[in-house]
Amino acid sequence: MSDTAKLLKEVHEALEDHGEDPRAPMMRALSSLIAEYDSPQSGDILLTATLSPGGKYKVTDQNGRSVAGVRSVAVFEDPRGQPVFQVNL
Repeated sequence: MSDTAKLLKEVHEALEDHGEDPRAPMMRALSSLIAEYDSPQSGDILLTATLSPGGKYKVTDQNGRSVAGVRSVAVFEDPRGQPVFQVNL
């Protein structure tokens, strides 16, 4: 566990000890940060596509930055019925 993750957990525990509501937005955000630091980094890039009528689309990465060089976006089901999100660069 990284030093940052340890510090976040200590802050979370201190706030809990002082009676902070675990449902409060700050506590929920802190919990998600801790979970993010605890999860192993896979190197994967998470893409999000916003599709609009007329074939218009916008693709962004997990940090909200636009992805350059996207030629097309397709969403369909494979032969097994599983959804497929395809981005062609």
